Amino acid sequence: MRRSSLDWLKGDDLPLPTRARPAPLDELPGDNEAYAVASEPLQRSEQRFDELTEEAIRFEHQTARTNFRTGMHLASLPSAPSISGFKQWLILGGVALLSLLVLVLMRPDGNGGLISNWSTQVFSEGQPQVTNSLSAVFLSDARPPGDYSLRAAPSLTPQQIDAILASYGSPATGTGDVWFDLGQQRGIDPAFAVAFFIHESGAGTAQGWAGLKPDGSTTHNVGNIICAGYATCYGRFRDYPSWNEGIADWYRLIDVEYLQGRGHQTVADIIPVYAPSFENDVNGYVNVVQNLVDRWRTQGVQ
Repeated sequence: MRRSSLDWLKGDDLPLPTRARPAPLDELPGDNEAYAVASEPLQRSEQRFDELTEEAIRFEHQTARTNFRTGMHLASLPSAPSISGFKQWLILGGVALLSLLVLVLMRPDGNGGLISNWSTQVFSEGQPQVTNSLSAVFLSDARPPGDYSLRAAPSLTPQQIDAILASYGSPATGTGDVWFDLGQQRGIDPAFAVAFFIHESGAGTAQGWAGLKPDGSTTHNVGNIICAGYATCYGRFRDYPSWNEGIADWYRLIDVEYLQGRGHQTVADIIPVYAPSFENDVNGYVNVVQNLVDRWRTQGVQ
């Protein structure tokens, strides 16, 4: 009777095939006893051959049964869910973004603390410090307090610059983008430019400012740059047709004549030449500019 594969897997009582071979001759011509003695080695060899054949067949069956069981076991195991290549990149991108955000928020601020309360400022209605917190994140290359090298990334956003000017009631309010963009073009932190403007003229509102004309208009001269051959002047100082041109000329003067021309890099280097002591309080000027920049970098714009 034919047995199924499951039957032979359950036990070792396997049907072994028989090998057909010629039956020995019962007798040969001549001496039968001599024949028996001569054929004995051949008979032993045949018997050993049969034993080896049975062992080989049994081993083959046993191996097949083991492999079959192993395959059935593996086939029954649940397969791990696969993740598509797109999802893998999406997950990795999310992890990288979260890691970057944590590093940014843990960056030390100017006082040695950590930026940890920015989210409450960003999402609180009516808070004037909204752009301050964002600038702390996005202007992370700005120099720390105490570093007064004018060659630096912006410490202020355009919105913060406008907020500063508005707090003084400056007629230049609304030019934040101009200060910011020109500062980036020249490689100068616009915080210093705004601080110069405030010290020179109270951001264009000081009653004694030389750039204030009787009709209420101004020379747009943010740094009180002397005439020195300029095409249009008002008294000793240059008279510009717009704030854009006045701001651009201040950046050009500082970049070309001081940073590049004289090799001056800091506020303390520039002001003694820019506003000499025979008509200015040099130390007071330096302190005002440095203190303003430090305050904006550490406290933001109030």
